[in-house]
Amino acid sequence: MDWETVVNEEEMGGMGAKYQFDMGDTWPILGREKMWASESRRRADDDAAADVRKAFDEYDRDWDRRQDASHDLGFQKSKLHFPTRSGNPSDLLSEDARYLPDVRDRHLTHHVPKTDFLVKYNVYGFLLSAFSMPIRYIPPPYSFYQAPNPLEVRIDFSGVDMLQVKELRDHLLRKEMMRWHPDKLGRFLEGEGSHVVSADGALQMSERQVGLGVDQAVRQLKGECEEALRRGT
Repeated sequence: MDWETVVNEEEMGGMGAKYQFDMGDTWPILGREKMWASESRRRADDDAAADVRKAFDEYDRDWDRRQDASHDLGFQKSKLHFPTRSGNPSDLLSEDARYLPDVRDRHLTHHVPKTDFLVKYNVYGFLLSAFSMPIRYIPPPYSFYQAPNPLEVRIDFSGVDMLQVKELRDHLLRKEMMRWHPDKLGRFLEGEGSHVVSADGALQMSERQVGLGVDQAVRQLKGECEEALRRGT
């Protein structure tokens, strides 16, 4: 019997959930362990969010310097900083469950390049986290005749402060769309740029291809923000 089953049986008044009590204490040890585990997860999530915001600040400053140094060709051709915690483009090919919608296994029959899916939702996850918004998605509608397109998964903005959504939308419009515009990539890359390989070696793209994927993700994210602002939710 797993931990959640034990806890849920007790909450439902079921039989067989065994508890031990600390002497002089009215709290079940299992209940306190659950509280401690929840607190540990909350602290880990807070630490991860702080790491993302720090990484975003470094990413933002690097790009501001790059665009300000229009006369410095050496700096403009230096290594591009991608929207990931490390700045490395290979992280955009990561299957990090913290960022990706849970549609990978259910929609494999729809022919969508895996790289497109990973780049899009890793960019989404990084930017949503940087602007202190939860990473929640609404799955696409299912059709008996055609499997849903994983790239049509939408952000769930319910309960999010629209001021945060507007702040993200404005940032995308003022900065990210300028940074990753296809016409601008030629200023920052030599040809196709470096070769980008996922951590497991299974996926490969050129640096330019990853950059074009970032541009598409940024534009789609801006569109989702604008739609949420129109709806007011």
